[in-house]
Amino acid sequence: MAKKKLKRKTRVKPRSQADSAQTAVKLLPWVSVEVPSFEESYRDLVKEEKILEIAEMGVKQLNLAEMAIPLTHISNASNTFYRDEYELYRFACNLPTFTTLSPVDSRFYTYGVFEYAHKKGLSIRINDCSNEAKYLQTASRIATGNEIFA
Repeated sequence: MAKKKLKRKTRVKPRSQADSAQTAVKLLPWVSVEVPSFEESYRDLVKEEKILEIAEMGVKQLNLAEMAIPLTHISNASNTFYRDEYELYRFACNLPTFTTLSPVDSRFYTYGVFEYAHKKGLSIRINDCSNEAKYLQTASRIATGNEIFA
């Protein structure tokens, strides 16, 4: 008896992020998109007006995530990329795991997106996922005894 040849499956083209968001909007009542608060994201959202497309497709919330670089990572002598590439600020608080460094520019990009959305009268919610906000959320979880992190 001859062996059957296995048919090779054709590769599926990866979906774009916009396609994924549109599908999510069709299936879910609340869709939130998270983007890093970097120059490239600011350019895409504001200069190329992608935030208008995001809002028009039905996305309800945009999270602007501030990069947090743990001090242990930045102090590693072999890793100078962040120190050389970005002007950094230190966010320190009374939770040792939240003492981090972040690019100063990320705050300006976040504020710029807020300002643009306000000027355009967009109804999409924009969440500032800054280190301070992350710290306050963590402190609240600890204070209420809910230390489960998703």
